[in-house]
Amino acid sequence: MTIKLIKFTDALLAETTESWITSADNIGIPSLDYEMVLAWAKSHLANQTDNSHAYGIFEDDDDAALAIVDIVYTQRPGPDVGWLKMLSIYLSPMLAPSEIESNTDRLLKVLDIYAEAIIGTINLTSDHKARVVKLYGRNDNLLRLLVALKERLSATLNDKCHIKMEGRWLVIAAH
Repeated sequence: MTIKLIKFTDALLAETTESWITSADNIGIPSLDYEMVLAWAKSHLANQTDNSHAYGIFEDDDDAALAIVDIVYTQRPGPDVGWLKMLSIYLSPMLAPSEIESNTDRLLKVLDIYAEAIIGTINLTSDHKARVVKLYGRNDNLLRLLVALKERLSATLNDKCHIKMEGRWLVIAAH
C-alpha cells in the first residue's frame, strides 16, 4: 500500500464525498460531521482567497481520500520565509474509532496516514516557500505522536534544522 498527500481537485473531492457519505450511512455513523469537513474542503479548492488548502491522503490509485488534511501557508516578509502549518487531519468514516478498535490493519493504516500527512506537509516546502513547518497536535493522540516525532527528529536532524515544541505545535525550522 502506497499512500500520498495530494491537493484536492474537483473530481477527487467529488469521489471522496460520495465514498465518505456512503460509508458513513453503511456503517451507521451520523454523516453531519463528515459533510461539514467535505464542505470545508470544497470551499478550499484552487482559486480561494485565504491561505488554507485542502489536501487528501490517497492510497495507490484510489480516487477517494482516506483522510482530509487542512494545511495553511502563511507568507512572511522576505523571500523564502513563509510558514507552512498542518492544522487538522480528518479520517474517513471507514477509519472512525469504532471501526479501528479491534482491527490492527486499520489502526496501522491510521498511523501511516498521520505519518504521510506529516512527511507530505514537510515536503510541500518546495511548493509553498517556507522555512518553518508547524504541525498542530489538535487532539491528545496527535500531540503524543508529535512529541515522539520531535524526539526522533531531534536525534537525527538536529544539525540540519531547529526542532522544538511550542505548546501543541511541533515546529521544524531551517537553519
